[in-house]
Amino acid sequence: MSMETVVAASEPQLVVVDIGERQAPDEVSRLRNGQGNLFDHVERIIADLVAAGTVPAGAQPVVLVVRELSSPDDDEDNEDDDI
Repeated sequence: MSMETVVAASEPQLVVVDIGERQAPDEVSRLRNGQGNLFDHVERIIADLVAAGTVPAGAQPVVLVVRELSSPDDDEDNEDDDI
């Protein structure tokens, strides 16, 4: 095994999980405080990733909460949904 292979194998793996749906602002707030349904959902996802072997059991999970800026198109799309 070459040194390059060892270095590449020891680099941390980035795992991105897309929940796939918008969350209510109050749920995001509760998540920031380590509470609520969204927090429970994140815990279940992490447990599933550990069980599948994707994430090591001793890994420290980090959750980044990012808000997306709304675009003018978002407002138009929402109007169409109400029809």
